Amino acid sequence: MVSLSASAAFAEVLDQTSPVFNTGFNGGSSSLTWQQEVRVGIGGTLTRVEININNPGSAFFFINVGAPWQNDANDFEATITANATGDLSIDVSSANIQLDVDDRFVIGIKGTDQNLGFTGSGFPGLYDRGELWLNGQVYVGAGQFDIAFKTYMEEGAACNGGESLKASCRAKRDYFQAKGVLKGGTPGAEYTMCIDGGDCVTVVANDRGKAKNKFRTTAGSHTISVEECGLSRVTDCS
Repeated sequence: MVSLSASAAFAEVLDQTSPVFNTGFNGGSSSLTWQQEVRVGIGGTLTRVEININNPGSAFFFINVGAPWQNDANDFEATITANATGDLSIDVSSANIQLDVDDRFVIGIKGTDQNLGFTGSGFPGLYDRGELWLNGQVYVGAGQFDIAFKTYMEEGAACNGGESLKASCRAKRDYFQAKGVLKGGTPGAEYTMCIDGGDCVTVVANDRGKAKNKFRTTAGSHTISVEECGLSRVTDCS
């Protein structure tokens, strides 16, 4: 297996699978943009995607939430390079893409004239939860082709709708300490608490449904969030 970047440190689960079978696709030509529709089976954060390479090379890779055809701003994008055939693992966790069961998104590959080839299935396609599109249209016909892929999720916390979030900040000797406190959570449930959308930690609700974390930060306004529950609060460090 060839890895584009290090795997996410948290536990993840396999969600959707489309097998390698009898078909290869041209991922090299800059005139071709492929979009494979995927329908989510496990809600949570999309962490990683694998595609199967049959010819080494490079291409532009993207994830875009919604059913095809997608042409708005991508939710994740990167140039991928495969130096060998086989599975290519692409870490997309930095985009923090939150998805619910039955949400749809596309795995996109656009050629950059760098020879990349990838595999899949055809006549029929063996992934029955989405269609393969090419340059704005279903490729050949409904149900005829799919690329080979696997998607991985970090399962979301069981938000119960009764959670609340508070944020505060205090000055320490040579830095500021921002604190987020979640109340009303599900005892034992894991939540992802972030500051300014980037520095994220997993917190676990105690027997009273409370979870908290302290962040070392700088002066200014900061946002603490628990995105899977749609919660955010701003605190001023001054």
